Amino acid sequence: MLLGSSINRHIYQTQWNHTIPERIPVSARHGRNVALRLGGLRDIISVERVIIGAKQPRVSEKLRSIAAPSAILLGVGLMRRVNHLMDSIGARAIGQEYRDYTIVATVDGRIVGACMINTALGRDPMVWFLGPIAVLNSHRGKGIGTLLINEALRLVRTHKGRRIFLSVASDNRSAIALYQKCGFHKTETDTAMIYEYD
Repeated sequence: MLLGSSINRHIYQTQWNHTIPERIPVSARHGRNVALRLGGLRDIISVERVIIGAKQPRVSEKLRSIAAPSAILLGVGLMRRVNHLMDSIGARAIGQEYRDYTIVATVDGRIVGACMINTALGRDPMVWFLGPIAVLNSHRGKGIGTLLINEALRLVRTHKGRRIFLSVASDNRSAIALYQKCGFHKTETDTAMIYEYD
């Protein structure tokens, strides 16, 4: 048992796969009042706020009660960037090109959704990984997740990618419904041990 952990449970991770279609509908890239663009370093705090807010609401709530939440979000975002940098160095060492992108969805200039994609290190360079993807609770059900995934598929296609995969907890029904709607197919299931700290 981890330090003070109160929940110790098994969940099933399912892996989903998508063959990149030849054409992604142009209309799928444009939603009402939603703008999509590639995220940059200036977006790190906002992107992490969306990801943590959508995926870890209890952590997000605790962040609101501390003095410098932006510093923590910046640290988490920079750690994610360092991981991508390490993957890039590893890819170069094995003669593979590594690419990673963050796609953000904005409403009235505010980031409300984000999706990250990267080439899958050590795999066929035509294979990409999608994740994390998140949309703020206040903006769910408006098609923003679909817009982000379709933009990710379009971007992978421009880099000659042929397949994209992701992992999702098998009890995350809303995410699975989104992935199925966007053309992903379940390929395998495995068990992960999850520890939650209170």
